[in-house]
Amino acid sequence: MSSSLNIGTTGLAASEKQMDVIGNNLANANTVGFKAADTYFASMLSQSLSGGGGAASVGQGVGVAAV
Repeated sequence: MSSSLNIGTTGLAASEKQMDVIGNNLANANTVGFKAADTYFASMLSQSLSGGGGAASVGQGVGVAAV
């Protein structure tokens, strides 16, 4: 269950960054020297770790690769 919550949280964080970039584009659209920015996403690799408390997955989800 916590793994799916972690994956959902990474999606929300990536969406938040994309909305920030879109907001900046709209705010600066009528300024001199305006340069639009794009958001590029990347899938995070999945890795399974086993330790003292059991198995855990890390690195699942999505992230912002570049703006």
